Amino acid sequence: MSRGTADIMRRALQFCSQRLLQKHASVPAVAFSALSYVKCQHVITSKTKLYLNYRCFSDVGTYSKEVESVKPAVITNVPKPNSPFMEELASCTSPSDVLDLTCRIPPTFLQLSHCLSQIWSSTKKMSEEQRRMELRLMWEHAEWDRLLQRAVGGVSYLPNTHLVFALLALVNLGVGPKTRVVQTYLRAAQERINEFDDKNLSILSACLENLEEGTNVKALKQGIRILVEERLPRINNVVHLQTLMRLVGKDAPLKLKQKLESKALSLSDQFTLPNAQHMVSTMATLGFTSKPLLSICSHKISEHLSGVPFNRLLTVLVSCRELRYRDLQLLEAVSEYSATTIQVWNNKQLLLLLSSLEALSFHPSALLDSFSDRVQSDPGALTLRDLLCLLRVSSALNYQNHRLFLCLSSALELYLQKMSPVQLLRAQHSLSLMGHFPQTLLYSLLHESTMTQLRAQESRSVRGQLSVVELCLRLDRPQLPENFSIPTSVLSSSSAPSSSSVSSPSSVHSPSSSPSSPPLCPKSKLSSALRTLIEHRSGWSVKEGEFLEDHHFIDAVLTKSESISEKRQRMAVLCVTPSAFCFGTSHPRGPLALKLRHLRIMGYLPLVVPEQEFASLSEERRVQFLRELIFPNEQKI
Repeated sequence: MSRGTADIMRRALQFCSQRLLQKHASVPAVAFSALSYVKCQHVITSKTKLYLNYRCFSDVGTYSKEVESVKPAVITNVPKPNSPFMEELASCTSPSDVLDLTCRIPPTFLQLSHCLSQIWSSTKKMSEEQRRMELRLMWEHAEWDRLLQRAVGGVSYLPNTHLVFALLALVNLGVGPKTRVVQTYLRAAQERINEFDDKNLSILSACLENLEEGTNVKALKQGIRILVEERLPRINNVVHLQTLMRLVGKDAPLKLKQKLESKALSLSDQFTLPNAQHMVSTMATLGFTSKPLLSICSHKISEHLSGVPFNRLLTVLVSCRELRYRDLQLLEAVSEYSATTIQVWNNKQLLLLLSSLEALSFHPSALLDSFSDRVQSDPGALTLRDLLCLLRVSSALNYQNHRLFLCLSSALELYLQKMSPVQLLRAQHSLSLMGHFPQTLLYSLLHESTMTQLRAQESRSVRGQLSVVELCLRLDRPQLPENFSIPTSVLSSSSAPSSSSVSSPSSVHSPSSSPSSPPLCPKSKLSSALRTLIEHRSGWSVKEGEFLEDHHFIDAVLTKSESISEKRQRMAVLCVTPSAFCFGTSHPRGPLALKLRHLRIMGYLPLVVPEQEFASLSEERRVQFLRELIFPNEQKI
């Protein structure tokens, strides 16, 4: 072949290669293998590359590649060395360090997104006070505005992943949602949303959670939901499905949530243990309670608790609380498992578990017993925060363990000098619910200076706890420290004058002494059944809706005069909701236990009627239910 012919063939091959690249313009030029003419064999090979004139945007910088002719050597993918800028950026530990670096070395567009992410990641490692200070310095830095302006200009050059990460950093740093830079990035995300993979959509969804509703935000949320619905039929992977479920958000349409539920149920036979754990938290993120799906996950978790890490187990319990879902098998399994493996758990972990179980109104008897023994053997191992937490949980669940409360009271005395008035009140409130009144703690709480600070509090919880403590001092009448009397001003600070007293319980029956009753629930059925029950019984009377001590509300009071001396038999009928009991049991929680104790002190026989169970009965069966409760020894009529 002549030299002229070879030259013509070379030019023809280059022309064809250029046309091929133009035809596939959407694919980066570096992805193609160029065709080159090899002199020695006069054949076409794909091992050599054709270099065209194009611009590359990378972390190293912007550079050009000139068209080169035949390159006989094979070019391999050699990793690019880290740029000096990126190496210095990785060592920045504060927003100011990053901004100072951008002053010295102007970053490329991709490096800008890294700068924003580095600023955010550096602040996450700081304390709350240090973070506020650093962010204030960042906003006052002269380079910050220039950085944001350059970020606006470079948004079109950012790959999808860089785009969403930069937007996430901007949102987390507190850049206003109506600013030009955030709106520019939101519009860019709208234009490319069809190109986003699941990871990018997930990051974008996290950005939108913290942004106030606007045109662009609404459009993006709607776009995410459309993409999820389109991709749903072809999903056969549980992890992939869970990612899409998290993207939808709590404010998604109910129909879409139901479609996701159906898809998840169709894949339930593929659930692994980690899948089951993540599915519970995913449904909490979605804001959708699917009992069939949660039941499948709960049973799988309860059967393999030994393979569940602590953090994931805690996440499952917290998610169940958010979903208002309780599975007795799972909760009992958690209690038994943590009790038998208590040696491998530290106090913080056990207290977190107890708090989570208490939030679900579950009484973990096995765990409480084991942890109580551990605390009594070494009470000094608990910090003040631990003691307050254990007191709150134990009293809320009405855990009757006198030795434990004596131990906790003694341990609290070591922290009296460090305790704030609010902490003193919280501790005594928990102890008062259980009928414990340690003298040292009471003396510190009832000191005039402490009570003055508490009376100045505007918190409803503080006022409510003060009211309970005052009521217990009045009714339980604990033994106070020697030569110590409660000032009248202390007692009157937390509650109004009572409508009745311990010395004169009969006064509660006077219509003039009782404040207006709150509206009764479907408890009219209770009143009707009670009146039917005592209709033909002489000496019996019923009074509906009564307050005792301006604190305890009673649905009905049954009274019978037994003799001329006007000795009276009184029964307090309480129509109680399921939330007043520990889940799955008839064990009363702290507030109900307190009411029952005080009613007995005031001379009443408390009778508890479960509201839901009672309402589901027929009229005849309701009367029969009350007859068996109030007159257990009487023959059935």
